[in-house]
Amino acid sequence: MEALRQYEEELLCPCGCGQLMEESHDPESAWAVDTFKCMARRAREAVEAKDREKHKDNPSALDGMFWYARPYDPERDLDRFGKRPGRRRRRQVDEN
Repeated sequence: MEALRQYEEELLCPCGCGQLMEESHDPESAWAVDTFKCMARRAREAVEAKDREKHKDNPSALDGMFWYARPYDPERDLDRFGKRPGRRRRRQVDEN
């Protein structure tokens, strides 16, 4: 853990861009900037906003609440109607 802290403090640019200091502060270097839309963040922020709206009269109800996104798993997660997905029953077929 100490090595990671040292790496971040001494080698990475302090602005938070994640690039090495020697490259990011070189006036001769050229940079390409990409944009992306993180769907996990978008989903998390939507649920967070919904919860905050729901508890706007009692914001302390959200004290200590932390939202995080994970990949959807139909066996574990609720479906879009708020119900547990039904499990398919396998039927054995008699080969005779």
